[in-house]
Amino acid sequence: MSVTQTLERKTITVNNDSVEPFFIELNTRIKASAESILNKEGISLSQAINDFLFKIAYDKKIPDLSASKSQIPCIDDLTNEELEAELMKGIQEIEAGLGIPMEEVEKELTQKYGIQF
Repeated sequence: MSVTQTLERKTITVNNDSVEPFFIELNTRIKASAESILNKEGISLSQAINDFLFKIAYDKKIPDLSASKSQIPCIDDLTNEELEAELMKGIQEIEAGLGIPMEEVEKELTQKYGIQF
């Protein structure tokens, strides 16, 4: 399916800088999660993207994001075997007494993100 949309691009000036709308496609789950974190820090998604682009322009290279991606596996990117391995790691941590009681997890999620259980 192809979607065609005509958008009027208007450039405005803010603090002596030119600003124009820029439209991108985002994974809605990742966007919502990131916005929740950014909002707690008082940063808009637009500002975070501008900061990221500024860093690329300033450093003249793309920041190394491989460490953050490898630390937190996304279930959508895992094969069945990788998912099973991640689940087994969790089970082994629980069996070794390294887990966090569910009550503590729920309390922290409620405090940090307003999630109710």
